[in-house]
Amino acid sequence: EKRASRWARMLQAHDGAVAGATHREIANTIFGAEVVRSEWRGASDHLRLKVQRLLREARRLAGGGYRALLRGEDAQS
Repeated sequence: EKRASRWARMLQAHDGAVAGATHREIANTIFGAEVVRSEWRGASDHLRLKVQRLLREARRLAGGGYRALLRGEDAQS
């Protein structure tokens, strides 16, 4: 499954958020401290937005969207 690595990152992000981690701490775990150190407050917000998207999608799946995945449907609906 091509999306498996993204699902794993979503699960990591969700687990971190539930445990009380900040978005930056979640990014450190998923993308590495060096990447976060150089890009977190860079010219672009892409890394922070990436963490926000992972969390938003993880919450949607945890809220019942996973059922669409189990049925083989596109879970974006």
